[in-house]
Amino acid sequence: MYETKIVKLEQNFNEIAEAMKEAPVAFPTETVYGLGAIAWREDLVRKVFEVKNRPGDNPLIVHVSSLKMLKTCIDGEIPEIYAPLIEAFWPGPLTLLFRKHEKIPHAVTGGGKYVAVRIPNHKTTLRLIEELNAPVVGPSANRSGRPSPTSAEHVFTDLNGKIPYIIDGGVCAEGIESTVVNGLLSPPLLLRPGVITFEELQTHLPNIAFPEHGSAHTLASPGTRYKHYAPEVEVVMFTGTEEEKIEKIKAEIRKSSYRAVGILAPEKVLRRLGSEVAGTKLVHFSLGGTLREIAHNLFDGLRYLDREAEVIYTVEVEDMKEGRAVMDRLNRASSRRK
Repeated sequence: MYETKIVKLEQNFNEIAEAMKEAPVAFPTETVYGLGAIAWREDLVRKVFEVKNRPGDNPLIVHVSSLKMLKTCIDGEIPEIYAPLIEAFWPGPLTLLFRKHEKIPHAVTGGGKYVAVRIPNHKTTLRLIEELNAPVVGPSANRSGRPSPTSAEHVFTDLNGKIPYIIDGGVCAEGIESTVVNGLLSPPLLLRPGVITFEELQTHLPNIAFPEHGSAHTLASPGTRYKHYAPEVEVVMFTGTEEEKIEKIKAEIRKSSYRAVGILAPEKVLRRLGSEVAGTKLVHFSLGGTLREIAHNLFDGLRYLDREAEVIYTVEVEDMKEGRAVMDRLNRASSRRK
């Protein structure tokens, strides 16, 4: 057990670097907070899995600070197909799959032949990696299966006592995990949607495609094998037109015995539902209006309503652009669709 401290990197780098010789440390990125360990240290990588209670066959993303560092992690040269993506989106929330270098421990890749790598767009993270002069693994800094953390306080809620330090870098700018692409296949595949959208990727990889449902290719991607993102309370997703969603939610509330129902939805849906239905208190969390806002606010909303309500009712959004990332996470978090 540790006395977990939330600290600033600038004031505590020496202590953090020393601690990372023995234990994982949480760090901020523009996507979500990561649980960091030096990628070369298989013993520490295994501690990341232990702290998170993460299945060992679920690969990790490696974070690097430069193309030079990337080359130490991969077998051979950077594939030409990735040149336009790197130019357009790095540093940023895009993870690319490469043939792994033999130095990369098997624990990092879940025993697979690919290593997932990105350059994060967060000055604190980049400084940490540069000062360590080593690539850092960084799965989300939460208990496995829980909503990903987008603030230092979220990490503290999940991992207090399990790690020595949480590096506070503020609220994550994007709020949802990176897009994952495997360009080594024909056609290239979008393995996990994120805020860099399929439509944006198409401008650089016109033949990019989605894997078939249940495809073995998807298993090479971090964060796609298991149920994820679920709070402690049940999440129920309502589908259909806006009118149908609202009527379904009202009908479900009328026949339930919950005293406080959490509503996780865009602002326009919340306005139509009001604050109470059939004597049941509705605890609102607005996801905003645009798909980008909805993606950014999703995990914060799941965590907030997990504390404030007995069940969470949410709604499907358009399965396009950033909405694909939202629906990917909501489908994994929800136990029922209605």
